[in-house]
Formats: sequence, C-alpha cells, structure tokens
Amino acid sequence: MKYTMPTTYHHIVCTAGISLFGAPNLYGKLARDCSGFRFERANPLPAEGFSIDRALGEWERCLSRPPILDTAQNPTSVSAEYSLLHALRQMRRLGPNPRIVIVHTDTLGGRAAVQVLAKVLARDFNAAMTLRCIADFDVSDPVRLQSGLGSFMEIVAGALAEGEPSGTCFAPVGGYKVMTSLGYLAGAYMGFPTAYLHEDSQVLQTIPAVPIQWSIEVLRPVGSALRATLELVSLGDLSAEVRRQIDAHPYLFERLDNHVVRNAFGVFLAHRPELFGVLGPRIWVSPQVVSRCAHDAQATHFVCGQLHELQKQLVDGGSWGELRHDMTFANLKDAPFFLYKGSSNGELVGRAAYRYDSATGDLYVNHVWTDHDIYEYEADKGVGCLDDPNSIAWIDWSETVHPANPRENP
Repeated sequence: MKYTMPTTYHHIVCTAGISLFGAPNLYGKLARDCSGFRFERANPLPAEGFSIDRALGEWERCLSRPPILDTAQNPTSVSAEYSLLHALRQMRRLGPNPRIVIVHTDTLGGRAAVQVLAKVLARDFNAAMTLRCIADFDVSDPVRLQSGLGSFMEIVAGALAEGEPSGTCFAPVGGYKVMTSLGYLAGAYMGFPTAYLHEDSQVLQTIPAVPIQWSIEVLRPVGSALRATLELVSLGDLSAEVRRQIDAHPYLFERLDNHVVRNAFGVFLAHRPELFGVLGPRIWVSPQVVSRCAHDAQATHFVCGQLHELQKQLVDGGSWGELRHDMTFANLKDAPFFLYKGSSNGELVGRAAYRYDSATGDLYVNHVWTDHDIYEYEADKGVGCLDDPNSIAWIDWSETVHPANPRENP
C-alpha cells in the first residue's frame, strides 16, 4: 500500500472568535484588568462610559505594556486559533512561513481579539497575517444576518482562492457556530477541505470537500426568485413561478412567517462571478448595442468589459466624473439616461448611455460608442440619452457580459 504524506498547510483561512478572552486564558486574565472592558462570561463589552472605539484604544494601551505572557510554555491557554496552529506544527503539518487569513466580525470582541492574534500569530509562527472583517453582521436581525452571512461566505471563498489548493484549508475555530456550517459550504464549493480542532482533546479533524455543483439548466430558472427576494418580501406579492422556484430550492431561501428572503447560501451563489450572469442582476441593452457589436468580436469583447466595469462601479460607488459624464453636456439635464465615460484600450473608447435601477440592481444600456469623436458629436445632440425608455425593446445581455461557467470541483 502506497503511503501518502499528510498535507502541509501553507495558507489557512481561519474564523476568529472570543476564546482568547476565556477567563483561564493568558489574555483573558489581562483583559479583565483592562478598564475599557466589562464581561458577560467570555464576551467583552464596553465598560460604562466607553464607546467601542475608546474601549479598543484602552485595550491597545494594555497590550503595549503587559507582563510577560509566556505563550510558548502555555500554547493551549491562548486561544482556539493559536491552539490550531500549535497542533498543526506539532504534527508537522504547518508550513514554515504560513499565510493566515483571519475572518472576524465587526463586534468589540471580534475586533479586540484580532488586535492580539495578528501580533501573536505573526510572532510565534512566523506567519504573514491578513485580517478580513465582516461588516453589517447583526445576529439580532434575521434579514441582515442572511446578508452578513452571505458576505462571510464570499470572504471565505475569496480568501481560499488566494492559496494553492494542495496546501490550503478553512479552519472555523472561532466565531458564531453558524459560520462553521456556512464556511464549510463555501470552502467545499471552492474545493478546499475544512480543518477543525477539538479544544479539550487538541485532536485535529479534517473534513474533505464534498463536490458541490449544478448545471446551468437547474440554476437558470431560480435566478428570478433570487432577484425577487433581495429584501424580505411577502409570498403573496410574488408570481406563481417565483413561488414555485422557492419551493423547489428551499436551501436558497429563508422563510419568516408569510415572508421570504434569499438566505446566506443564495446570496453567496448569486454573487459568484461564474454564476453572476445567470443569478445576478440583469443587464438589458437596446438593439443599437447589439447592432454595434454584431459580427465584431473585438468590439463585443471590449463593450462587455466596459459594461462589467460600469455595473461594478454602480454597485461599489465609482467616480462621479465617470458615471455622470452627461453633466458636462448642457442639453442633457433631466435626460432619462446618464452617460458613462469608460476607459480606452488604445483603439476603442468605452462610452455608454445608461439607466440604473438601484432597487433591483438592473442596468439598462441604450447606446454605446467606441469612437471618441463620434461620441462627442452625438452626445452633444442627445443621441442615446433623450429616448423614451418605455419605447425600447430591451434585450437581456446578462450572460453575454458575464458568461456562465459553473465551477466543477474535484
């Protein structure tokens, strides 16, 4: 029988919790002497009269002048994150200069814990540290929680993708328990295993990535249901077909009484770049756009790239000068379409007349230009900007701009 050496991990994506603040742990004792904190069991909260930022500042001051905390002699009394790396090193499964990505919540406990972990793990394990914060994570609001958990899955998937598959794993050792399940799904979808350390026994367990994949034919019909449930919506307000898709794919939706919203896994899949054209917001174009690109592969490729960038800037908040170039044309005030000033590849320039529905994320592109002089001449006359949006025969170009390419993990 051929012997296979255990995997050595060089890239570890780890969730951080508040085990660092356990009363028996080294830093837990120090934290209880910090005037900025009060505690509910192991959970640090701002002391009376302290804001979160002020409490974190006081904690930083405490860390700058602590007594000597002998982590090397007490490796299992630091935190779950520290214990994981210690166990991997004891088993000779930790690379000599590992890259550690720590994913944490935007709570006082999460932020205070990584203030310590970023320094101690870098020092004791020669690790290159990266911190990733999950914004807007609210366990008290079921709708915002689904969005926050979806963002968490995206962060995990993106961080794992930065590593070499043979030496990368996801380690959900801290944070809320739901992070373990959803983090495993994100990791398995990307084809990476999950490592878990049982703290009491210090036994490392590795769970392989079970393949997760769908055909486009299965996913395409559910896209309309995911787009219809961006926010909590009454089931009675949805079409019969959307309700049918929700019933057929319950693992992508969260039901709250007679209302529904897409769940964390639905958010995650809808935002995956390889599925964005199928599940994400729509990109609608006019016949002029199709005609401009007909039989011109170079123009099609360039225009698609420009529309992708336009959509990204609209979501992320791009430059006003690029997104509202119509403001430079006096005759376009109150025009139903705005002008986008994109980039150039040396031969073609990217310009577009568009509308954006911020509620649905849908983008409507009425006109594109790839020649600067023609753009300046026509835009000044209102070409592409002054048309009635309701008179245009819109064509769904979402999958042209974002070709579907479902991931197939081994």
